[in-house]
Amino acid sequence: TGAWIQTEHVEGTRQVFKANPDYYRTAEEGARPSYDTFEKIVMSDRAAQVAAFISGQIGVLATIQPHEEPQVRASVGDAQWFGQPNFGWNHFAVNTKLPFFADDRVRQALQMSMDYAGIADAWGPGWLYSGPLHVMFAEAYTSDEIKAKPGYNPDTKEADIAEAVKRMAAAGYPEGEGISFKDTTSQSSGLSFDAAIRQKEHWANVFPKMQMEISPVTDYASFTNLLNSREFEARTYHHTMVPNAVADARTYYHSQGGRNYQSWERPWADEILDKVLVTNDLEERTKLFHEFEDRYIAEGPALLQLLVSRDNHAFQANVGGVDLVTGTWAYGLTTYGVGPRWYWQTE
Repeated sequence: TGAWIQTEHVEGTRQVFKANPDYYRTAEEGARPSYDTFEKIVMSDRAAQVAAFISGQIGVLATIQPHEEPQVRASVGDAQWFGQPNFGWNHFAVNTKLPFFADDRVRQALQMSMDYAGIADAWGPGWLYSGPLHVMFAEAYTSDEIKAKPGYNPDTKEADIAEAVKRMAAAGYPEGEGISFKDTTSQSSGLSFDAAIRQKEHWANVFPKMQMEISPVTDYASFTNLLNSREFEARTYHHTMVPNAVADARTYYHSQGGRNYQSWERPWADEILDKVLVTNDLEERTKLFHEFEDRYIAEGPALLQLLVSRDNHAFQANVGGVDLVTGTWAYGLTTYGVGPRWYWQTE
């Protein structure tokens, strides 16, 4: 029933897809001929990806980093550039099975001391603050509203860090002494890995006796198994939001949520998330979500959003239709393959 049918798969090399002739939507709806075939090529080395785009071997280069952009713009002068708030959020999360992470005061200290702007600026311009609910949902607090809250507010950061130090000490871990954990990443390079390094360097100044080891697990199956089995200690990673705010929040925060990897369960949270499931009025649903976000942040987030980055994608000049396709599951980064169904070749 999907937009594409896989016709070839070579492990570690490529996947080839043909357009599904029985897809519920047709190219004729938009009076444009969509691609018949698209191919995903495995390139684990980022430099190779950039070189492939510059040489015209691939049609899209996704998530272009600030230091890459000048080279790409200079080498591919007719490239098409597109940006929008990312479809997910980058985060730091802890497993509350560990006694120190089960303590609200420790999680509060981490939230209040986190260097959000320092981490986010490395992603490039256009990033947004995010609370527990993705800021692009109508029911969520906006980026500016989150920015004004303790811990996030750059104008009160010094005082918030001082308060974080007090709460860590009150929990029995002065200067972070007695806290030791592995922060798991899914890659040994790239933006999430860099964010983990920045967190570690920042916290070394705030909690000098806290031991944080960055532990990459680059095999994706092994990484996801750590999450599903709740065997990780902490992680710096990126999650994709679910298109509906209610489904998204229940997925990540409800006790029965499929991605509530943090072992975090609260009856009050389940009660609110059960209410929003049957609340059709947007204003009332927004009030419930704001109540949830405020309390979740105040108690100390086990799943702490760092930012929503700005997508920065470049397409070759002969790819048409990218400006007509957007949305959570139809972004230019072709992970789910919906977007290319509505692109076409212009020459």
